[in-house]
Amino acid sequence: MKFAVVLLLCLSISVYGAPSAPQTTEKSGADDDGMSDLLNQPSTKVDSGDLDEKEIEILTPEQQEEYYQALDEEFYGEVDILSGKQTLALTKKLVLSDKKRQKRVWPLVARAAFTAGRYLARRFGARAAKSTVSGLRRTRQWSRPGNFRSGIRDFRRLNPTNVRRLNGRTRGYTGQLGRYQVTVRNRSSNGRPTLEIRPHKPTGRYTVRKFRYD
Repeated sequence: MKFAVVLLLCLSISVYGAPSAPQTTEKSGADDDGMSDLLNQPSTKVDSGDLDEKEIEILTPEQQEEYYQALDEEFYGEVDILSGKQTLALTKKLVLSDKKRQKRVWPLVARAAFTAGRYLARRFGARAAKSTVSGLRRTRQWSRPGNFRSGIRDFRRLNPTNVRRLNGRTRGYTGQLGRYQVTVRNRSSNGRPTLEIRPHKPTGRYTVRKFRYD
């Protein structure tokens, strides 16, 4: 059987010939407007992480602030997703045994689930952020009228997990939201109530965001 297959292959090649390589047409240098040189350059991998401090120093102050605002928008989107997933998970757990209730409640909850980050942006984003650097940590600070109760309300809206109470001279709550540690305190170093969001286990350079209530 194998001999017959090989024989058929040899006969087909002798009749039709071996397959030829695809034909390519080269354009003259005058016609490609330098595109051939551009396409032949080695590919450059673009790092999706933050710019380093030397790269940031090249930017003007206005460009630096635009860059940090872009990172803030990315952060708000991430908070939307993390908080929304947690909200839906809690809702599903509460109404899991009641299918009719689940169908009725789920769409209502989902409509507002993925809005916590944008909610913070609307409440604080109208005022320019104050940005400071200390070692590997960059701190972004916003402020708006409010009090400790305002901070607790914003904290609860984020739906962090593993929440524990802070007692003593500094009172408040702390919990986790994905890779972030979320903390609301009745006072901070400057005496104002503060909602703080920072990476839970930062590696390298990182950003701490503080939302203060006047």
